[in-house]
Amino acid sequence: MRFDICKASALLGPGVLVALLGCAGAPAPPPAAPIAPAPSPPPAAPPAKEPLETGNACVEGESQCDGGECVLSIKNECEQAISCDATMTTTCRSGTEMIEAARRKRVTFASKTAGEIRLVGDCASGTILRTAMKSIACK
Repeated sequence: MRFDICKASALLGPGVLVALLGCAGAPAPPPAAPIAPAPSPPPAAPPAKEPLETGNACVEGESQCDGGECVLSIKNECEQAISCDATMTTTCRSGTEMIEAARRKRVTFASKTAGEIRLVGDCASGTILRTAMKSIACK
């Protein structure tokens, strides 16, 4: 049986012919691939260590401050014990107020030794915005 489009459109009407031809249209699209979750951001790099001016030529130091804590690495190359007095500040936000908390610590290091001073700031309420060394003096 031969199908003549001109005769079919005259008999069935153009709308029915288009509807019949539309049924044999393009194949259904393939199912969509599942959407993978967005990759998580890489972990933040730890803050860089910064050199400290200890006030003593034979004492070297570095600080690393972040998240309410400052860790000071101290190396005493002196012939005698030294004491280091360190202070830091933590800036906090609580609602619409900004609060600054200070911490101080004194540690003695024996001759020709190395060690750390850990200063931890505290926000009684709110979130920590900034942590920074304020001063250090080693005598």
